[in-house]
Amino acid sequence: MNGRQSHFETSIEYFEQALELSRAVNDQLGVGNTLMTLGHTYLQIKRDDKAIEYYNQALAIFRAAKYRVGEANTLNALANTYNNLSQYEKAIDCYEQALAIFREVKYRSGEASSLNNLGLAHIRF
Repeated sequence: MNGRQSHFETSIEYFEQALELSRAVNDQLGVGNTLMTLGHTYLQIKRDDKAIEYYNQALAIFRAAKYRVGEANTLNALANTYNNLSQYEKAIDCYEQALAIFREVKYRSGEASSLNNLGLAHIRF
């Protein structure tokens, strides 16, 4: 195992501990944010399947908590992952959902990011 891989494994252990504690104290946003971090970490080590799994869990948490910005950010993360996997229809669907939420909550930089990502996904599609 190389050093970089070892660092990721150590990071994942810490994130899983944080996830357990957030769940224990019923900190739903903490749970969602840690699930997102785990998704990002797995994406870095080319485990797209695990990244998608964690992003979907985070998405469910944010939706249940009605945390719209978290929901939109998670949809963007999912879309980026699908885009990397050349699953452009899924990516575009997630980007469009994120865009609608960012517009709804008037989060202009999120809206701009989603529009940019949608443009890129359409070029690749």
